[in-house]
Amino acid sequence: MIGLLARSGGREASRRLLEPLRDRPAGDVDELLGAARVWLGHNGAWDPAAKELGIHRHTLRARMAGLGSAIGLDLDDFAGRAELWAALQLS
Repeated sequence: MIGLLARSGGREASRRLLEPLRDRPAGDVDELLGAARVWLGHNGAWDPAAKELGIHRHTLRARMAGLGSAIGLDLDDFAGRAELWAALQLS
């Protein structure tokens, strides 16, 4: 599926979705998207993702809430998480 998205404009859609993050310092964006990758890799489970990242689960929740707000996705919803996951795969 990701291969199909990549061949049909998915990379551009990913870039547009993540565009609001460009105003932030590059290191902050890398850290935020890295945290999102870890969190999504743990199927949205806060505790194991936070443990892997070495941060408190509430810190991770706040970061993901801020990310969702910045890019206009509801990350409490599967569809929002799936869209973010796809965007991260294509970025």
